[in-house]
Amino acid sequence: MSEGFDPNKSRVSEDRLAEFIVQEVDPDLSSVPGVGDKAKEMLLADGVETTYQLIGKFLQLKGASTSVREHADAMWYYLKGVGINSYRAGIVLAIAEKVNTMMSGLYDPEEFETAEA
Repeated sequence: MSEGFDPNKSRVSEDRLAEFIVQEVDPDLSSVPGVGDKAKEMLLADGVETTYQLIGKFLQLKGASTSVREHADAMWYYLKGVGINSYRAGIVLAIAEKVNTMMSGLYDPEEFETAEA
């Protein structure tokens, strides 16, 4: 498979993801599933200081004609670009699913289903 976002590579538990999605947004970046101390440091170094700003970065990457897959890939590559390697797919999945509850249509898990599944 080519490089980019793959929700099947998320190591965030379903319970943790569900908890994050239904809770109010906690401004602390550590509240995002997959964001540990090192990832938080890397985001802070890039000027992303809160969960709100990380959500804002995700929204900033959505163009008028950007597909769901391209949007998720753009976030995945953004995280890679700031040096986040661990839990990158989980972070993208958590933010995408959370934002989709606020703005329906920004993420569709069916976009990532394969014929083999």
